[in-house]
Amino acid sequence: MMADITQMAARSGKVIRSDNTIVNEADGINDDGSRNVKLTGSSVALLREVLADTSHIGKDVNYQRFYGQDNNGLSSGVKPLDVSKVKNRMVLVRNNYDVAVNVRFRIYKSASPGNSLTLIIPASQSLAAGASMIYDAVDLPKLNSPYLGLAVEVFNNGTTSPTLGSIDVLVFGGAI
Repeated sequence: MMADITQMAARSGKVIRSDNTIVNEADGINDDGSRNVKLTGSSVALLREVLADTSHIGKDVNYQRFYGQDNNGLSSGVKPLDVSKVKNRMVLVRNNYDVAVNVRFRIYKSASPGNSLTLIIPASQSLAAGASMIYDAVDLPKLNSPYLGLAVEVFNNGTTSPTLGSIDVLVFGGAI
């Protein structure tokens, strides 16, 4: 049933419901009709994005690539991604290659180039051809350890090198 507008003041400032009751602030609606709203959610930033990297194609079956501040094929030349300002980290790896690859994470006590490797997690995790995986602290709690640098290592599976496709690596940080 609609409110009878012939019984309302021209501009009373009151909001009348369809059942002719007056709305009050306890209902979450103010006299002027505006609603009280609390914003909630997450503050997440994309820290690093590598899309359609084809560097593994035709390489040795043990070829490896490190994704930090840049893309590098040598473990000694890794420039870790600075993750010191983010509490939570999440990494999406999408394997668009025609064969499986392995993924692991290198954690550094410094975000500057050089050898400050602290930990490798996990030892190795296979990612099937055409598959995507989101890595976070639920499965890898050490991913959110208090450290300064991170590099994602993707390497060929040791038996077959990709012949077509690419790899995508996206690193997120914030209050996930």
